Amino acid sequence: MNNCLYVNSNTATITTSEGVITKLVIKKFDGTYGDNFTEANVGVTPGTITYGSDEIIVTDINAESVTLSRKGGDNWSTSSVDVYYASPSGPKVAWDKAKKTGTFTMPGGNVTLEPEYYDLATLADNGLTAAVDAAAKTEAPLAVLAENAVTGGTLMYFVIYDENFSQADAIALAEDEWEAAIPTAETIEAAGTYYVWYYIKGDDEHSDTDPQRLAVTVLPEPTYAVEFAEGTEESDKWSAIPNTGVKKGQQVTVNYSGSKKIIGVKAEKKAAPAEEPVTLATPLTIEAITAGTIRVKIDGPLETGMKYSVNGGTKTTITSTTSIEGLKAGDKVQFYGNGTQTQVYGGDTEVSIQGSGDGFQTKAYGNIMSLLDEEGFATKTDLPNTKYVFYGLFKENSTLIDASEMLLPATTLTEACYPQMFNGCTSLTTAPKLPATTLTISCYYCMFSRCTSLTSAYVKAAYIEDDDECGSIFGDCTATGAVLHTAPGSKASWENVMGTDKYWENWSVADDWEE
Repeated sequence: MNNCLYVNSNTATITTSEGVITKLVIKKFDGTYGDNFTEANVGVTPGTITYGSDEIIVTDINAESVTLSRKGGDNWSTSSVDVYYASPSGPKVAWDKAKKTGTFTMPGGNVTLEPEYYDLATLADNGLTAAVDAAAKTEAPLAVLAENAVTGGTLMYFVIYDENFSQADAIALAEDEWEAAIPTAETIEAAGTYYVWYYIKGDDEHSDTDPQRLAVTVLPEPTYAVEFAEGTEESDKWSAIPNTGVKKGQQVTVNYSGSKKIIGVKAEKKAAPAEEPVTLATPLTIEAITAGTIRVKIDGPLETGMKYSVNGGTKTTITSTTSIEGLKAGDKVQFYGNGTQTQVYGGDTEVSIQGSGDGFQTKAYGNIMSLLDEEGFATKTDLPNTKYVFYGLFKENSTLIDASEMLLPATTLTEACYPQMFNGCTSLTTAPKLPATTLTISCYYCMFSRCTSLTSAYVKAAYIEDDDECGSIFGDCTATGAVLHTAPGSKASWENVMGTDKYWENWSVADDWEE
């Protein structure tokens, strides 16, 4: 409080650096020891305070000053003003955003500093996801950014192969090592798991976020074939070397061993054949992404009835010694079961589809029901009323990287129908959709456990584990940024077991299930 500012007939202005003026107490002195006074609150509109025939006029009020003047004929000679302030605000810090430094003048007293931060920029849930079809040395993006997913800044990216590269390492990167454009696979030489680190560089009113990472499986560089046009004359005297497995930019030599004079050879680039969409009429298919071997591992006696074909060719019966060798990139192996002899792929006999070969990678798609009914699988939605129908079918298949288009259409499940189906598939990044809404005993038990690269899973039903329905379904699935996609009504149940300090800490939940 600043006391006894005297106001006579002249105008007086109160100016202060003590803090915001909150109240004035205006007093008159009439020659006695008693004071009559009137209060004027600074927060109101300026006006006039009257003492009989005398007046104090209050004008020009703001946070740090107020102007007073007096007029009138009352027989008192002076008026005084008590000024009240808010708590002292302290000295002002002149902050330079660009230099991240500030200065202030030290007052006559101790100073406590309290930084004020802008809110963090934000990225929507599932706003940035790993690409599933990026091939080495192509312009395919490594990540997919949803529209309007970023608020308050710009996403910055850095790509590295080293899985041990940490958040601290990312924070230590120089600013010019980050790129604003979504990275592509163009400079990546070989297939493998790469890590896209990203953070949001905040705008003028938002703070930067800490770096996070996405694990992205990069497919092998595409290869192509060279062939002579149908009906080429003297085709036996022409050759092209190499003519298979040719990479973009590689030199091909064309040779002619005949006696005719050749003007030249026309070369025409063919458009890639359009891939047929995966439907319920597509049998369970394993496609080779790189060259390798597929074999069916069988523990126990296998009844006849399981078959395979390569690229839609003749169906061949599978035995305990079946090995499908010599597969090239792009070769497709279809699997069938006649539904009579073979109705169960687990239990007393455990059947699992495996792969082998240096760097061999595969993807699985199509209708799982072709293993139960090779003729009518496209319309089949029921499972045999028995246990272990597809128990461990791909267990420990480290070559399988993508099962996003595998179809499991059964909506009524049977006991232990899918347990451990993909257990130990350490390269699997994307799981098939599970459309059932009513679960039963052990139906999903350990279904994806130890899938350490898994980042996307789709389960429509709510989480329950009363009878191990979902018990350990994602046990040891430790990939950073993993997302479970589920129906809106099921989201809360999964959030009870996913997130910080819960069963699966690295997982988040999105209620974006689509049929």
